[in-house]
Amino acid sequence: MNTQPMNNSNERKMQNILQRGLILVFCAIAFSCTSKKPQLEKILVKPNQVVSTQQLSFLLTTDQAGNCIWGIDKNSGKSTFKIDLPAIPQGLVIDQTGTKAYVTTGDYNGKLLEIDVPNRKITREIKLGHTPVSPCLDGKGNLYLANRFNNELVKINLSNWNIVASTSTGREPIAVEFDTKNQQIIVGQLLPDGALNQKHYASSVSIFDNELKLKTDLLLPDGSNAVKDICTSPDGKYAYATHVLARYWLPTNQIDRGWINTNAISIIDLKKQTLLNTVLLDELDKGTALPWGINCTPDGKHLTITANGTHELILIDRTQLHQRLTDVSNGKAGTYYAKSSKEVPNDLSFLQGIRKRIALNGLSPKSCWTDATHSYTAMYFSGNIIKTSIDQAKQTRLNWHQQPVLSEIDKGELYFSDASICKQNWQACASCHPGEARVDGLNWDNLNDGIGNPKNTKSLLLAHQTPPSMATGIRANAEAGVRAGIDHILFTQLPDSIANALDSYLISLKPAKSPYLENGKLSAKAQKGKVIFEQLRCAHCHSSDLYTDLKQHNIGTGEGREKNTKFDTPTLIETWRTAPYLHHGKAATIKEVFTKFNTKDLHGKTKSLSAQQIDQLTEYILSL
Repeated sequence: MNTQPMNNSNERKMQNILQRGLILVFCAIAFSCTSKKPQLEKILVKPNQVVSTQQLSFLLTTDQAGNCIWGIDKNSGKSTFKIDLPAIPQGLVIDQTGTKAYVTTGDYNGKLLEIDVPNRKITREIKLGHTPVSPCLDGKGNLYLANRFNNELVKINLSNWNIVASTSTGREPIAVEFDTKNQQIIVGQLLPDGALNQKHYASSVSIFDNELKLKTDLLLPDGSNAVKDICTSPDGKYAYATHVLARYWLPTNQIDRGWINTNAISIIDLKKQTLLNTVLLDELDKGTALPWGINCTPDGKHLTITANGTHELILIDRTQLHQRLTDVSNGKAGTYYAKSSKEVPNDLSFLQGIRKRIALNGLSPKSCWTDATHSYTAMYFSGNIIKTSIDQAKQTRLNWHQQPVLSEIDKGELYFSDASICKQNWQACASCHPGEARVDGLNWDNLNDGIGNPKNTKSLLLAHQTPPSMATGIRANAEAGVRAGIDHILFTQLPDSIANALDSYLISLKPAKSPYLENGKLSAKAQKGKVIFEQLRCAHCHSSDLYTDLKQHNIGTGEGREKNTKFDTPTLIETWRTAPYLHHGKAATIKEVFTKFNTKDLHGKTKSLSAQQIDQLTEYILSL
C-alpha cells in the first residue's frame, strides 16, 4: 500500500461537515411534501432490511423504531400495509411466490415469525436463541438462520415448523446466505476468534452443506472484521462478502490512504471452496467506510454495495472485476497498482474505472435489494428507501411518512457510524467498535500512552459511567476519550454538538443479557461460581453494581516497558461479549485469564482452585 500522506485541506473538512449538516436539516424536515401535496404522517421510522421479488409491485421493509414491517409500493413509495411485530425485527426474507415472509425478532428470547403476506398477519412462530438474524430459504421447504450470540447456525423445516438441525459457527455469525446452485450455506462472522498473539487474526467465512456439516472455514485477510452481508452470483460460481479490513499492526499516527482502516469485499470461489481475493472499495484519497449490504443483479453484470459510513451506493462492473482478477493472477500488468494477486488487497486503484459511487439522498444505508433494473436501499436514519436505476444511477426517494427531527441519542448513533466527519471518509467510530459500539477484537496502538504498546479495543458500553478511560486510565473520562478520538482517530475538528451527541448515544447503551443465563437467571454452575467470586474477594476490585472500583492495579500482565504498569479495572458486565481478554488480548478465554495469565496470583488467588471451580467461576463472570 502506498502510505505517503496526501494534502487534505481544512476546506474539505468543512465541506464534509457542511454536507452532513445540510443532510441533517434535510432529514429534520423529513422530506416534507410541497404545498401541492398532502402532508405525510410524522413518525420515526428506521428501515433496516428491504426485500421483494421480481413479480411483486411492493417492497417489504423492517422498521426497528416501530417494531413492524411496512409494505411499500415500488413506484409511488406509498405505504400499502403495515404489520405490527411483537419485538424488534432483526432479519427478513420472502419466498419467491411473494405470499410468505419470515422475520426474526427479539434478542435474548428470539423468535422466527411466519407472515401471510396477502392477509397481512402472523400465522406461526417458533422460539429460537439469542438474537436470531439473517434468515434465508433454500426453495425446498427449509429455512436457515443464525443465532448471533449463541454462535449457532440453525435449520428449520417449514412444513412441520421444527428445528431439525443446529451447529456451532465462528464468533457472532451475522451474515447467512443459501447458495441455491451448490446447495450449501455460507456464513460470515462479525468478529475474529481466539487470542491476539496469532500471526493472522481475522474473521472468517464458513461454508456448510445443507445438513449443516462444515465443508470449509475460510480465514479472510489479516485484520478483516465486521462481515455484514454475503451474496452469491446467479451462476453459483462466486460469493461476495462485505467487511472492514483493518491495518491494526500500524500505529494510528496518520489516516491518509487507508493507513488505519480500509473497506473491502472478499470474493469466494464456490467451486474450489477457496478465497479468490479481497478487493478494496476505497479510492486513493477517499474511503468507503462501513460496507454493509451487497447484491448481485439478476443478470450477473453488476454488484451493488451499500456504504453505511459514507451514505453511498457502490456499483461495480462484475465482468470487468473478474477480468482484472484473472489478468493479475496471470501476471498481466493493468492500469492499477497490483502486479500480482497478493497485492490486490492493498491496491486502492484496483476498481478504478469499473466502480461508480452514488451519493444517496439520505442517511445511513443498510440493506439493499436489487432487481433487473433498480436497487432499493433501506436508509436507516432518514427513514425512507432510495430507488436507484442501475443503468443511469437515477435516484427516486420512496417516502411513506415524514421523519421527525432526530433525538440527541439518534443523532449520536448516526454520527457514530458517519465517516463523512472523518478526514477522507476512511472510517467512523463504528469501524473499530462494530456491533453496537462494542469491540472489533483487535489491538491498536492509538498513541494515548506512547508508541509501540498496542492495546485491545475496549467496549464502549458503560464507558461514561466507569471513568477513567483507556486501558491505563490515561483519559480522565469517556467525554475526554470521545473528543480525543475525534482529534486523533478521525483526524478532524468538529463542533461540540457532535461530540455531545456521541456522548448521549454512548450513555444510552444498555447491556444485553448473557447467553450463559438460563431462563434469564444464573445457572446452578454460575451460582456456585458466584460463591467462589465472593470467597476470593474478587469484588474488592470488581465492586458495586458496575463491577469495578474505578481504579488501576498491577495484575502482573504487563510486558516489556509496561511490566509494572497498573491497568484500569474494567467492568465485568458483558464480559461474555468482549474477547479476547486483558489489555493485550492474549487471553482467548476468561478461563485463560485465571490460569495461563495468573500464575503468580496477582489477579485473584486462583492457583488453589480446582478445574471444576475455575469452570464455575468462569461461568459466573460470563453470565454477568
